[in-house]
Amino acid sequence: MTAKKNLFPLIELDEVESTNNYAMGWVRGISLPNGHKAVTNGMAVLAYHQTAGKGQRGKSWQSPPGESMSLSIVLKADFLRTSHAFSLLAAVTVAAAKVLETFAGDAIAIKWPNDLYWNNRKAGGILIESTLKTDHYSWVVAGIGINVKQKIFPADLQNPVSLKQITGRDMDIKELAIGIQGAVTEAISSLKTNTSFFFDDYNARLFKKNETVKLKKGNRVFDALIKGVNKQGQLVTGENGDSCFDFGEVEWKL
Repeated sequence: MTAKKNLFPLIELDEVESTNNYAMGWVRGISLPNGHKAVTNGMAVLAYHQTAGKGQRGKSWQSPPGESMSLSIVLKADFLRTSHAFSLLAAVTVAAAKVLETFAGDAIAIKWPNDLYWNNRKAGGILIESTLKTDHYSWVVAGIGINVKQKIFPADLQNPVSLKQITGRDMDIKELAIGIQGAVTEAISSLKTNTSFFFDDYNARLFKKNETVKLKKGNRVFDALIKGVNKQGQLVTGENGDSCFDFGEVEWKL
């Protein structure tokens, strides 16, 4: 990646429990880093080791020391209603995917709702947390984890892959973080004029689109043809798009 001037504050930590927890502390007015009097839009924390990283639906995000990018970006999103939650997720996910595409090409896909895949293997994931003011967002923390340098993964992880394995090259974690930090911050600003700005881009990158996959709902596993994701963020399946599923309602069975 070509070095870029970083337009937003980036706080680097050797180790932290969770970058999302750390960044949420800024939003709540505690634990501001030295030299900063207030949290600002686009400010981010990068940790080279997370001891208790968080994933979607209560899962953990494993981050070996010095091998993964664990980044949390604080975003001012008070112009967005909470009903636009999927617009927010799409903006963050597409922005991160576009940065990864500069290394891995168009094999990068978005596995609904928030995982970044290369072919059939998971390269990263996104977790968004927020503070609210009535029916609008106040601050949003976008946590983004990317496998960068790993060659060996824990046996219980399903189909992981790192940028090192994809490209054969070592990548600078900080350079990658700066690229994603800028791309995500700019993407959120784009939502001020069009909340559906990233809808088509998200669907164009949708993992297994127009393919039949296995999904699990409760104790039932069934075949489903993936048609797309609607503007409410529901996964749309079936030849005629006649079935829709909310976040957390179904699980992928790969």
